[in-house]
Amino acid sequence: GRKVEEAQVEDTFGAYPPFAMTGYKTGGYCASASAEYNTTYNAWKAFDGDTTTHDNSFITPNDSYVSATGATKGNYLLGVSITDNTGTVHSGEWIKMEFPHKLVVSSVKMDKRPYSLDLERMLPAEFVILGSNDDQTWYLIHNRTGIATNAPTGTHFVSTGNYKTKGFKYVVIVLKKASSNAASNEDHIAIGEITFYGHRENDLVRLPDPTNVLKYPHVVMTGPAQRGYVASASSNYT
Repeated sequence: GRKVEEAQVEDTFGAYPPFAMTGYKTGGYCASASAEYNTTYNAWKAFDGDTTTHDNSFITPNDSYVSATGATKGNYLLGVSITDNTGTVHSGEWIKMEFPHKLVVSSVKMDKRPYSLDLERMLPAEFVILGSNDDQTWYLIHNRTGIATNAPTGTHFVSTGNYKTKGFKYVVIVLKKASSNAASNEDHIAIGEITFYGHRENDLVRLPDPTNVLKYPHVVMTGPAQRGYVASASSNYT
């Protein structure tokens, strides 16, 4: 037959997006959010690679907390709701990334906004990471609660859900609860940078090659030694 295509064997594990975004859509990657603080603190600026300029950050809108009289320390965010495939409702402002491919998320790194007045608006105290392939049905990748109020910038959160080995085209972070260290007059969360770490689904480096991968021993053993294989133990049950 005629060779039509050759698949490149490569290790695709790394940081995603693999470059700094310069707008809502860059190189096939698309960033969006449930809402933004204003026209300066856009969703895409959480993926622009800048961890030193305080204006290059994503900030949720004012009056995001569930409180009729303003923000309260450790209060939950109002925002919007996303229901996952189990029927669990996750409420809070969210930020979403659409990938040009399916990504298996291993961890997510969050950096705080580099601004002295934002030290009290630290990493969200509670959030979830959800994945989807149609932007409608969502699966829980990670559920995080009880984040220390002094969590350092650049903290990694490792995937722990049932779908941590499944690839998704859409990944959303729902910011459910503000830090209890937030000042009483602070009513939004500021995130300087978000980085997804993982590998593309069907990465050939991680797929078993049926022509090279075999099962050993390749014979059924009928005793402690069989066809060059020897089984032993520290002790045996009588």
